[in-house]
Amino acid sequence: MGIGGNIWIVTLAAGLLLAGCTAVKPREMGMGAEYRLAGSILSVDLKNRSLELTDKGRRHQVAVAVAATIQSGTTALVLADLRRGDRIVVVARDAQSKATWIAVSGPALKRPASGV
Repeated sequence: MGIGGNIWIVTLAAGLLLAGCTAVKPREMGMGAEYRLAGSILSVDLKNRSLELTDKGRRHQVAVAVAATIQSGTTALVLADLRRGDRIVVVARDAQSKATWIAVSGPALKRPASGV
């Protein structure tokens, strides 16, 4: 996929986050299901290749495939690069419903301290 395709994917990912997207119900695709999820990372578990994210107060546990593509814009990342608070879009397509594609759409949101 060329640079134009990557820009389209990142634009789509950012648009989904801005629209307040939550998990889309799985739809059957051959042996497994496909789903998309957008939210902010709560934790990353490198040992178990998983992460927990939240969207609109709902927590989601996501297993990450060994061969998953993780990127921020056109920069390739690895699971260890993801941090608490990063805003991401996740796509899972394999037979075990593990994440096969993760796009970081932005860093953690800056929020004022309580009471400010």
